[in-house]
Amino acid sequence: MDRQKEIPFEGRVILSIALFSFLILLIPILVILLIVQPFAMSNDILWRASLLGVISTGLVSAIGYLFIVKIIIPRRFAKVNGLERSHEDLTGDPVDMILEEKVLERTKELRNSEERYKSLWENAEDAMIRIDLDKKVTDANKREEDFLGYPRGDLLGKEICCILPAEYHNIFDKIFKETLRGEKAATQEVSMVTNKRGILAMELDMRGISNGNRISAAQIHLRDITGRKKLEQQLMRAEKMAVLSRFTTTLAHDLRNPVIGIKKTIEMMQQRSMNLNEDTTKKIFSDLITSSDLLLGMINDVLDLYQDSYKELPLLLYNFFMAETLEEVVKLLRFQIEEKRVFIEIDGPMELFIRGDKRRLQRVFINLLDNAIKFSPNGDRIKITYRPVIEDNLRHLYFEVADEGPGIRPEDLDRIFEPFFVGEMAKTFKKGAGLGLCFCKAIVEAHHGRIWAKNRENGGALFCIRLPIEGEGVG
Repeated sequence: MDRQKEIPFEGRVILSIALFSFLILLIPILVILLIVQPFAMSNDILWRASLLGVISTGLVSAIGYLFIVKIIIPRRFAKVNGLERSHEDLTGDPVDMILEEKVLERTKELRNSEERYKSLWENAEDAMIRIDLDKKVTDANKREEDFLGYPRGDLLGKEICCILPAEYHNIFDKIFKETLRGEKAATQEVSMVTNKRGILAMELDMRGISNGNRISAAQIHLRDITGRKKLEQQLMRAEKMAVLSRFTTTLAHDLRNPVIGIKKTIEMMQQRSMNLNEDTTKKIFSDLITSSDLLLGMINDVLDLYQDSYKELPLLLYNFFMAETLEEVVKLLRFQIEEKRVFIEIDGPMELFIRGDKRRLQRVFINLLDNAIKFSPNGDRIKITYRPVIEDNLRHLYFEVADEGPGIRPEDLDRIFEPFFVGEMAKTFKKGAGLGLCFCKAIVEAHHGRIWAKNRENGGALFCIRLPIEGEGVG
């Protein structure tokens, strides 16, 4: 049934009361009429009066019923319906209310999100500038003014290139095109023209801003790295000074051996000047020339390295015999050998020659033999072995120096070639500055070789070198 035509519960109650009242009035009249009927039949006037009363009561009851049904109940029903409609107008349909609440909630979230974005934009650590497809500035944050010094209003509508030096325009165009294609451009270091502070070194990143399926703008992030660049320059200067200091110390360390040899030879000449024959004199002068050449070579090493900014060791390559080179090494260290009374054994083919920088490789052999002498007990044996080997289908020189000293602590094996590293054994014997082995590693690797150390099974240390042989031969 339609809600507009449905009689409410209150109306049905009123109708029931009206019917009940009509019956209450009608029943007594009928009872009276039945009682007075025998008397009324003999009295015509009484009968008529009784009949008129019944009819009048019926009419009054009928009129009352119709009044209630046709007027009272409809008006009451209309009032109730009006109140219901007013309530619905105020509260709304439940579905509409849910949708309205969601819309309000979403609007609030969007407003909060916008406020957060504005806060992040204004308080970001980086200077941020937004540009359109024509590279014109559409917005800038507060940090931009702090870094570059341009008020936001002065930049709006201007091309970003006006604050970018000309030499960076091509780089910027490349980044801008990559960004418009949706690619992530690499961070670039650029110089930016500031309003008051001149030129600032900055890192530039760019991100695309999408509008639907296409990029409609770009956002530039600028980080001030001027302080970092200055610190890097200071560190580079400090590193150069440290490198120069290391090579100076290395030079002093390596000069010691030939200087000792020259000094001892001169002292021997002084003591035996009256008893020297021609052959002995020639041998002494030959040793002095060899030591002097080694000293001069070491000085040239430092000069070459300094001129080349320490980037790469300049090598002078030519063929030389291993046996002859090792004999010269033993002669240069003969006074240390005699002082420790150690026996030097050399095992290798006399005719083998290799191609390399003889002077520098000779210094490597001197350092390794000198270390073996230092850590060997008096009267021990040191063995030098060299031979050609085949590795990875290529010919190499394998060289090793074995001593009978205390060996190397296992935890130090991977560090002994580091600059200024002094192992526990070296500290105990108070020998070395931690530079000789570092130099050996640099020279060997410059020849594309490898150097390593290990402990012998029967005690002592073993230093090994593997060098590729170029132009080698056996006579």
